[in-house]
Amino acid sequence: VCKCFRGNERGPHHAGEFSMVEWYRGFADLDAIVDDTEQLVAGVVRAVTGGSIVRGTIDVTPPWPRLTVRAAMKEHAGVIVRGDEPASILRDAVRSAGIDIDDAAAWDDAFFAAFLARVEPAIAALDRPLILEDWPAPLAALARRRLDDPHTALRFEAYVGGIELANAFGELTDPVEQRARFEDDLRIRRERGRGIYPIDDKLLAALAEGLPPSAGIALGFDRLVMLATGAEDIRDVLSFTREEL
Repeated sequence: VCKCFRGNERGPHHAGEFSMVEWYRGFADLDAIVDDTEQLVAGVVRAVTGGSIVRGTIDVTPPWPRLTVRAAMKEHAGVIVRGDEPASILRDAVRSAGIDIDDAAAWDDAFFAAFLARVEPAIAALDRPLILEDWPAPLAALARRRLDDPHTALRFEAYVGGIELANAFGELTDPVEQRARFEDDLRIRRERGRGIYPIDDKLLAALAEGLPPSAGIALGFDRLVMLATGAEDIRDVLSFTREEL
C-alpha cells in the first residue's frame, strides 16, 4: 500500500495524490488475481454496508462477468480491433463508427477515442462489475503477450459502476523484451513532444536476475472506499487534497 501522484488530471475519480494497493503472486496467472480482486471488493463492501450492493443496484458478489476488449469495442463502439493493424486502419475504423479523430492520431489515441466515447459509458450502465480482459498488444505496457495470440496482452482492468478500480498484468519477466518496450515508449514520447523519463535499470537488473512466472495488480484504494461508502467524488473520501495544502 503506498501513495501515488499524478500530474494535471483531476476529476471525480482522479486526485493529484492517491493511495494504491498493489500485490503479486508468483507461479500464478491472472485468474488468481481476478479471484483476489473479487473477494477483496466483496469483503470490503460487506464489511462497510452489511451487503453486496453498491451505487444502489450493482451487485459485487463473485464471480464477476468477463468480457474481452475486442468484444467490447465491437459490441459498444462498432470498431474491429486486431492489435496488429497500422494506425491509419484503426483511425478509419473509428471514423466509420461516427467518432471524430485527428488525421495524425496514433494507434493508442485512435483506440481510446472509441473506448472512452462508447465503451466506458456502456460499462458504467451495467448492474454488475466487469473484468475487461485480453487487451490488444499495443497496450500491453508491462504485461506479457499470450503465447497463442501475440497480438493480445495478458492484462485486465476491473470496472465497478463506471469506476476503473484496478489494472492487472500477467507480468513480463523477459528483461530484453522489457528494455525494448521501454525504448519504444521513449521514442514515441519524443515524437509526440512529451516528457522523457529515464529507463528503470533497477527493474531490468532484477528481471535479469530471474523472476518466476507472476501476475500482479494495482487497485485504487480511494476508489474502493468511494464504492463502499457511496461517495460520488474522490475528494469526499480524502482528508484533504494536495491542492488544499
